[in-house]
Amino acid sequence: MVSSNEEVANIFALFFRANFKVQVNLVTTKSEFSDELKSFKPELVMVFEYSDSKSLLEFVKRDFADNSIDLPVFSIGGKYLSADFVASKSMSNFSSISEELQGIIDLEEKEAYQYAAIQIENFFLLSSPCCDIYIKLKKSEGDEFVKRINAGDLIDKDSVRKYKDMKVDYFYVRKSDFEKIIEQILSGALKGVVTANQDNKNIIEVTGDSFEISQNFLDDFGVKASTVRVARATIKSMLKSVSTNKKLSKILKEIMQDESSYSFKRSFLNTLFFNEILPYLGWGKGTQVNQIIEKIAYVSFFHDCYLRDEKLLRINWKDELDLTNFSETEYEIIDMHANNAATLLQQIPNCPSDVDVIIRQHHGTSNGVGFADKLTSSISPITIVFIVIEAFSTEILNQLTDKKKLNIKEVFTVLNERFPLTSYNKHLELLKNMVMKSR
Repeated sequence: MVSSNEEVANIFALFFRANFKVQVNLVTTKSEFSDELKSFKPELVMVFEYSDSKSLLEFVKRDFADNSIDLPVFSIGGKYLSADFVASKSMSNFSSISEELQGIIDLEEKEAYQYAAIQIENFFLLSSPCCDIYIKLKKSEGDEFVKRINAGDLIDKDSVRKYKDMKVDYFYVRKSDFEKIIEQILSGALKGVVTANQDNKNIIEVTGDSFEISQNFLDDFGVKASTVRVARATIKSMLKSVSTNKKLSKILKEIMQDESSYSFKRSFLNTLFFNEILPYLGWGKGTQVNQIIEKIAYVSFFHDCYLRDEKLLRINWKDELDLTNFSETEYEIIDMHANNAATLLQQIPNCPSDVDVIIRQHHGTSNGVGFADKLTSSISPITIVFIVIEAFSTEILNQLTDKKKLNIKEVFTVLNERFPLTSYNKHLELLKNMVMKSR
């Protein structure tokens, strides 16, 4: 492997060492490559072709020509080198590379690669799996896969959670069963959301589970019709919850006590608070108001879909990011997440208008890259309201996570300093009046 980015190349190297019976040598400079080739004759050379390192590929090919070396060269670039791709927890992303390589060299799969990992939370809304389910046990002589759930067995969220409580992060299925179990999980999530809303039971809990499932699958597979259907049902369920519940304090307590993810809680709170202050913004009535809140629900659902780690989600300002010691890949994920999410939205049919624009602007920049050094009024009015509301939701969640007790006055003190401009602060005052009345 030839790459100027050692961190990313090491992730790929780990994948190939773990799943195939291969030795991987990593070199990061041209001189190192030439020296390595004198003592080591590989079956394949893989070059990481970043936009600023195409000279690496040209160098390798020229070196081979000058020395009459005939070896296959595989260029890894484009979609494979995005920060989101290499940071994904799913090994399914990498399998597409190995499939392409099979046409070049014969890769011998280890037993471990006969199984595909699926995050355990994806099984929360599944009632009876269509295939056998395994867990992985790490042993000195190699990983062992043990069947724990038979195809057709009845399962529920509580039985799956017992494995999660035992620090089991993934279930495994045989690769031949992977596609059909994924479609079954998505069907189960869709059915779960619809049933919860029809029965008016456990709506927030089930919505949180389906939110996590669809976010996981968007991260792993991108836009697919079945994933979009679950996403739409989840958004519709969030909208029903925030629009039909008349007691703010009651729904706030319910969402805070729920065991759903930080990401879902913030998305839900963003939609809830926007729905509460929308009537006071003077932006229309009836259908117009419904269209605006639907738009915000889409923004809330998708805007952070590329931030899969809570420590990244909790960063809401440039000065907070400056104090971190994240890896180069994590910094890139944060910087590009708004732009990448907006681009993803453009692939989804019949999405409400301007959702991609709001997502690009939700950290104060117009192009969706990084964080604004200083907030201005040059972005759209609806984005300004969203920025204020998300800052409020974030402060609430962070306080509860860190202190276990909410100091609402402290939240508004912090945010008053964040929003000196009238165009932002007036919306903060609306929030303050609304929250204080509901207490």
